[in-house]
Amino acid sequence: MYVLDSNAFSELNRHGQQKLIGRRVAAIDPALIALTVITIEEALEGRLKQIRNPENVNDMPEYYGYLLATFNELKKYRIFPYTLDAEKIYWSIPKNVRDGRVHDCRIASIAVAFNQTVVTMNIKEDFSRIKEALSALKFELKFEDWTIA
Repeated sequence: MYVLDSNAFSELNRHGQQKLIGRRVAAIDPALIALTVITIEEALEGRLKQIRNPENVNDMPEYYGYLLATFNELKKYRIFPYTLDAEKIYWSIPKNVRDGRVHDCRIASIAVAFNQTVVTMNIKEDFSRIKEALSALKFELKFEDWTIA
């Protein structure tokens, strides 16, 4: 099973099958694609931020429409929870790796706890460092970037 991280979910949600990630998702059994509760948090946080700090009050119906569309899109996927095992894995990651990567580290921890592969666009910047830290602790983090051929 594959777990889309927040950036992968956003890319898929924005562009659908116009981009490679959308075509890859479409080619796989939908039951094999999942999200984590962390991605739900980030997706809804972004939409709520628009609503709480509108640039123009006339855009509020549109912002609420985006919130509803995001909610409906999130419901299509199996959601992996943040468990005590994931929490223990998260806190085993060194602080210097967690700093600035809290959400990615939590997504990685869930993926490790449930033995899933993360689909991300953040391999170089974040997930490689997280994987290195987890490997030193004998945890295996698997990830792929579906935005490149």
